[in-house]
Amino acid sequence: MDTTMHLRKQEGFKTDRWMPYVLLGLLVSAVFFITEWHHPYFFLQDDNRVQYLPYYVHNYRAFMNGEIAVFNFHQFLGTPHLANGNAAALYPLSVLSVGLSKLLFGHVFAAIDITAYLHMICGAFGFMALLRRLGRSWGASFFSGMTWPLISFFFYIGNSWVIATVAVALLPWMVFAAVRMVQTEKLRCVFILAGLRVLHFFAGHPQFFVYSVIAEFLLIEGLLLHILKAESARRLWLKHQMQY
Repeated sequence: MDTTMHLRKQEGFKTDRWMPYVLLGLLVSAVFFITEWHHPYFFLQDDNRVQYLPYYVHNYRAFMNGEIAVFNFHQFLGTPHLANGNAAALYPLSVLSVGLSKLLFGHVFAAIDITAYLHMICGAFGFMALLRRLGRSWGASFFSGMTWPLISFFFYIGNSWVIATVAVALLPWMVFAAVRMVQTEKLRCVFILAGLRVLHFFAGHPQFFVYSVIAEFLLIEGLLLHILKAESARRLWLKHQMQY
């Protein structure tokens, strides 16, 4: 079927297709490091400094002790931590970023900027892969992947609430997985999409998770109803509702 949802089974992530992703990663990294050169610890501001960094450090210390950060005994004579929707106690990057900060810089204060950088790279690759999946050219996909993580939302909300950058990182991959789920109808794609949603939820601040799921849902619905033929669209539309 010659549509924008045409499968690109022969391309995927073959070795000879890696170069655009390498170039994209280098350019996005250059923007990030130039920002850090002019404004060191650009993302370590406001709530990132006084709330999220302590959360991440507590998550890291608990993990290194072989525990889950269920409770925080160091504030207000003890407060629930895992039950806190903002603490990201089960989000892997909250631990990994602190570990990388200690490894690379010898302290924990680069953890938030490392998290933002990893989210930026993830979002860039995800948006480029999504556009390729939808049949766009390498040029259009590259441009979209470059501009997506450079939106003002990422920098001017993310430097106070790093948790907001999770949507930039994971939303393109959620839509990518949803498109594959609709196109291939494979159970594996359902589990991948579910895993991405769980990861987004674990990152904290459920409102951003809800926003991302709504955006993903509306985009897939629009693609189904606009592109596919009427009979096929009705069948896949109903199946998509059941999968949700």
